[in-house]
Order: sequence, then structure tokens, then C-alpha cells
Amino acid sequence: GTLSRVSFILGGDQAETETRSLRARDSKNRILQRGAVDAFVLSVKDPLGQLQFLRIWHDNSGPNRFASWFLKFII
Repeated sequence: GTLSRVSFILGGDQAETETRSLRARDSKNRILQRGAVDAFVLSVKDPLGQLQFLRIWHDNSGPNRFASWFLKFII
């Protein structure tokens, strides 16, 4: 898992989101942990259209071994 900030942009053939960050609902829950399955809800002002891409990255801001992150797949 990581404690770095993970951000993304989701784009379609009509529009794309601004940069968004993945966060837990509250500070007690940790997300993006090894072997975990996390689900997120994304709302947008205008339709994105047919989805075309997802750009996802992290900023290495987490401490020591929690800075890096490995993303295996997204469904």
C-alpha cells in the first residue's frame, strides 16, 4: 500500500475530469493497501461520453516504504 497522494484524470470522447485524488471516507480507513479491493464513486458535472482513458499517478509523498505504489489493474 501507499500513503502517497494518488491522483487521476478520467477522460471520454466528450470531456475529461479535472485532476482528482483518491481518499478514504474518513481518516480511520486506509485505502490502496496490498491485496485490498477499493471502490470509489465519481460524480461529474457534465457527461464524459464513451470512456477513452484513465491517467493515474502518485506523488511519492508517503513516508519511507509507504511512498511507492504498485497498481496491478483497474476494473
